Amino acid sequence: MSPNSLFTGLNPCYDDRVIGQNSFALYTGSSWFGALNSLSPSFMYRMKLCSPQSVTIQGEVVALQPVSLTPGYTWIGFQPQQCQAVSDALAGLSPGPAYIDRIIGQQSFALWNGSSWVGSLANLCPGNGYVIRGSNSQTLNYSSDKTATEPTSHISARANSNDYGFPHTMMLVAKFDIPDTLLNELQNFRLVAMAGDEPRGAVQLQAGSDIFAFLSIAHDEESGPEITFALINSKNGNTLPLTETIAFEAMKEVGDTENPFLFHLQQLVGLNDPAADAIGLPVPNPHTDHFEIKISMKNSGRIYYKLRSISGNVLQQGNFEALDADSRLHIDKKQLDSGVYLFEAEKIGIIDREVVIRKVIKL
Repeated sequence: MSPNSLFTGLNPCYDDRVIGQNSFALYTGSSWFGALNSLSPSFMYRMKLCSPQSVTIQGEVVALQPVSLTPGYTWIGFQPQQCQAVSDALAGLSPGPAYIDRIIGQQSFALWNGSSWVGSLANLCPGNGYVIRGSNSQTLNYSSDKTATEPTSHISARANSNDYGFPHTMMLVAKFDIPDTLLNELQNFRLVAMAGDEPRGAVQLQAGSDIFAFLSIAHDEESGPEITFALINSKNGNTLPLTETIAFEAMKEVGDTENPFLFHLQQLVGLNDPAADAIGLPVPNPHTDHFEIKISMKNSGRIYYKLRSISGNVLQQGNFEALDADSRLHIDKKQLDSGVYLFEAEKIGIIDREVVIRKVIKL
């Protein structure tokens, strides 16, 4: 089906684009025009739009078709009508996967460790596209008789990005070089990737020495920016910057299950201490489209707040004068989906200047 027929429900702007792996079309102001003149459910496409939009696509169920994969990266669609676990969805690969072959979603991924698929990508679902990186020429035959199940071994938390605005991603498989006495404490923390002061990916850590962190890192540039990392206590919001850094490179694979990227950490000083300046958990108001966040500061001052997606985009922001130690802020939730966000507050006052506190919150 052509882009003009498929996207009649969109309201695109001039130079918006729909991009296939080998061709694309752009919006001229009145129609879609370019080398991409037909879209297939067997393949994945990317879109660059001037504004957030949704579109309903109606049609008949398409018969499952084999998908030919070349060595390297192939953009694929998911043809079945129900979500399937990665292991079930890719069971029809012929020949089978090779060590560290990967299946990549926009915010999560999984790799073949030699015996099973492991990673933060648990299921493949209709309506989503994926990139598969294979070592050999293969054919993928989907099956319609499987439904989603949750894999259990070597799995980090599910992907946590809330918005889809960044065109590039890289993949990190990491472990912590940490004293055995601290291993069980890791489950209290989230690993966050930062570009400057903006989060570009996060994952909840798990307890134990055999669990990996599978972190997808998003960015709007193909290469160059330095990515830093921090641990954030999921309970009190305290932050510990980590010393390791990497340079962002689109589709780069950093670490695997045999040679993971290592974060070296000898102690968790201050992360478990009660925060002097703190952000409380969001409390929904059942009678309005708002939720309330308690902000506790030692001293009065003007507070500038931002609600970000985990990818770093600012969704809401504002400021107010905090005259008391505890202030309560009401946030509009009408335009927010359920998920994980980063709330940050910066206080400008006479005694304390540029005090910044952050907390990962779940709505």
